[in-house]
Amino acid sequence: MKKKLKFGLSVVLTALNEEKFIEKTVKKTEEALKYSKIPYEIFIVDDGSKDNTYLIAKKIGKNKRKIKVIRNKKNLGMGKSIKICSMKANYKFILLVPGDDSFTKKAIINLASAVGKADFIIGYRINYTKIVFLFRKITFF
Repeated sequence: MKKKLKFGLSVVLTALNEEKFIEKTVKKTEEALKYSKIPYEIFIVDDGSKDNTYLIAKKIGKNKRKIKVIRNKKNLGMGKSIKICSMKANYKFILLVPGDDSFTKKAIINLASAVGKADFIIGYRINYTKIVFLFRKITFF
């Protein structure tokens, strides 16, 4: 039997070796979602990190009912991580937020405010090459 999903937002925050950015990303996401006043939950997905991303995520999620931490022992990719979270989600809508602190708080608020207004909403980063380190720029291209 399929569970009935409630109105709200399940955020999938994917992270691969993001120990430097994960805490700031989660904090910014929580602030944006509280501002939007939409019911929400956050899935932090450590997608096979080799650094301390998972330990930091567990610390962030400790004693927070709205945050769930999932660990993929090996890198499964963003698509599989979204699928895993969609199966565990309690809300009708899913928002993908990268764990690299590349979305602004305002961008997250804008995306969250579109919940229920369209079936599919895609955000993109027009300033990606300005906000990431040189290594990421090279791997991006």
